[in-house]
Amino acid sequence: MAISYITDMRDINGTPITPEHYNDQMKVARHADDLGYKTVWVPEDHCMDDGFCPAPLTTLAAFARETKRIRLGTGIIQVPTMHPRRLLEEACVVDMMSNGRVTLGVGLGGYELEYKKFGVSWKERGKLMDQYLDFIKKGFAGEPLPDGMALAVPPVQRPIPIIGGTKSLAGTERSARIMDGNIATNHMDHEERLAKFWKEWLSPSLEKYERKVSEFQLPLMMTVWASEKYMDDWHEFLGAGFAYRKNKYEDGFEKVGTDYKGASYQFRDWDEAEKAGAEKMVSRMYVDTPKNVAARLKKLRTIYPFSELIINKVPGIPQEQFIKQLTLFREQIAPIVFPETKSEG
Repeated sequence: MAISYITDMRDINGTPITPEHYNDQMKVARHADDLGYKTVWVPEDHCMDDGFCPAPLTTLAAFARETKRIRLGTGIIQVPTMHPRRLLEEACVVDMMSNGRVTLGVGLGGYELEYKKFGVSWKERGKLMDQYLDFIKKGFAGEPLPDGMALAVPPVQRPIPIIGGTKSLAGTERSARIMDGNIATNHMDHEERLAKFWKEWLSPSLEKYERKVSEFQLPLMMTVWASEKYMDDWHEFLGAGFAYRKNKYEDGFEKVGTDYKGASYQFRDWDEAEKAGAEKMVSRMYVDTPKNVAARLKKLRTIYPFSELIINKVPGIPQEQFIKQLTLFREQIAPIVFPETKSEG
């Protein structure tokens, strides 16, 4: 099945993390595995106090022992702030523990503060990315490593797939040049923004490096919620989750002023949408009835040919509600959006 989900491992809107919360996340992963979901993705973030996962490969190692079929993806891991041998070795261990289910989603990260705390040059991040990926790819393929030393635990997959998560033209071209796919992320105004991303960045990059779309993975990570009472859900927990994330990261990382200088575009979007009211914000997102979500996603694939849909677990969603959502997507939406995979799982 071509539907996946992503969890940053936070609890509801800043609630302190406990062992019980992590145990609950294992239950969600097992449920998704039983449903036949393709991948559970875990991102990486640092220097915040609300439980956002700082160690995706460690987390995926736990998921590896709790599941049987679902793939395990870093979505994304911040490559330049980690020594390439350390990243290579940890990914290979998780691949061994899962019997070959790892996908390494990689990126530069979005916050200069994190680089400062790790003592890594923000200006050199692109150069470091290329150098480190060369090291990692050689290890994944079983080739001699640039440092001349052995790899203690080889991967099961030869090679482990590497997918780039990009927010720039240079990053998109890097995905097309040396990776197995590209993760697109979008939360609002999907048709307009994904059409532009495809036509102006990704499609030309694939052509430039003579990559076939059919052989290139195109996961799409987005906030999507299907419910017959979607506006009630928005007012009850979805909207609060969005407001929490925006305000938390404005204060913690972006330091957004009235001119939004240096801020991610989404903060401007969410500020404007909040001021316009919930109804107008929801209309710009994929928060709708199951029938409408399925139809809209099917149409979106004609605009942006995503091969995998990654459902974003907004921090405000209660676990029991998210488990029900995963089941609904498996039963009502996946067969319509990805009819080519009906016979799977």
